[in-house]
Amino acid sequence: MNAAVIELNDQEVRLEKDGEILVRSPAAAIVKGSTVEVGESANRQARLNPRESYNRFWYQLNQAALRKPSRNARHHADLAFRHLQHILETAGKPQKLVFAIPGGFATDELALLLGITEACGITTVALVDAAVASAASCAAPGSYRHIEMQQHRTVITSLHVGTEVNRDRIEILDGIGYQRLEQIVIEFLADKFLEQSRFDPLHRADTEQLLFNELPRWIQALSTQAEIDVQLRFQQSQFVAHVTRADLIKVLQPCFDEISERLPGNDNCLIGSRLSAIPGFFELRRNVYRLDEQALFSGCHVLRLLEPQGASGLRLTTQLVAASDPTVGINIKPPPNNARPHRVVDGVPHVLCRHVAYDVTVGSLYFSAQGKAMRSPDGGATVRFSFEDGTIRATSENGISFIVNGTSVNQSATLSVGDSLALGGSGPTFELIRVMRVDA
Repeated sequence: MNAAVIELNDQEVRLEKDGEILVRSPAAAIVKGSTVEVGESANRQARLNPRESYNRFWYQLNQAALRKPSRNARHHADLAFRHLQHILETAGKPQKLVFAIPGGFATDELALLLGITEACGITTVALVDAAVASAASCAAPGSYRHIEMQQHRTVITSLHVGTEVNRDRIEILDGIGYQRLEQIVIEFLADKFLEQSRFDPLHRADTEQLLFNELPRWIQALSTQAEIDVQLRFQQSQFVAHVTRADLIKVLQPCFDEISERLPGNDNCLIGSRLSAIPGFFELRRNVYRLDEQALFSGCHVLRLLEPQGASGLRLTTQLVAASDPTVGINIKPPPNNARPHRVVDGVPHVLCRHVAYDVTVGSLYFSAQGKAMRSPDGGATVRFSFEDGTIRATSENGISFIVNGTSVNQSATLSVGDSLALGGSGPTFELIRVMRVDA
């Protein structure tokens, strides 16, 4: 039986088995006397019970006493045990596990993890570096920086990809994590509610918790839309604030700058699925490749079949065989300018709109304000994409301005793979991608 894979990122621990992510669970715990709640239910109470709330038990996996220890939870290791137990039960109690470990875990923390896993009655067959596993599923030969965000830190991993993926070194950016970005966005949204609705959601713990609960959904919406209306219902009243993607990126810019300072401008970067889901960072850099959330799990395919060695024989794997058919990377190029493919060909730029990818190398492509694709400007076209001199150009069809990577553009713009273009109002968002065939 193949092992399940746990990606031990405390922003959202994910368990995958047989190609499906079965569990998504944030590292959160509420300890009230003998009662211990973990995961999403605890996360949705964190602002209501700040003194009983914990979210650092994977970030600081140790046996130091909690602020308010109890018989059922004395230290972080107890909370990690409870959380892992909850994840395994939710997933149907898989018997074998591969752990994908983000950079930053010390040797003693990995030893404690194996002890916790053993206490759960589970066999660990492998420990692998998360960045190495992610790159092994898809990266073409070359040197990269893999960047991913955890709850309390961001990890930059230097990788070299040839016939194998090798980890060179890691850099830990403590204090630059999802929790910090989350607090910045909460304060930003609270100001918007106060300005536009005369409502302060941070004035009370229950409305602050409501804001906290809705935040992931709003961030996801702003990753694909130029602007949205956010709403909170409290005591039979509904409060609304209008928020733009550009304003959100602006308030997050200082955090993004702290990460970018560690990255020379010409670095080729693999951006993990958590960081790339936050509006701003992906769009503000060149030479970047977005990794989807399945990349890491696909990279662990060989490790799933390993026979257990016992805890004493386990070492963190920092080298894996590279993908034979890479789908992202610096050596994957689009076809020559005169190529006019009639089917999906490796490297051809496509415009992604509402989950559908359109080839833009075979003639001009027009879109309506509703996201309808057309080969002629008839029918209320608002934007035209064309392939000119080896580049993709977006041109306004009716004088409307649009937003490229968070910056307003009047009439036209040259785009590269990874760029995002949004129409005003509730119009669609377009992303320039490169389509690959896995059987190439």
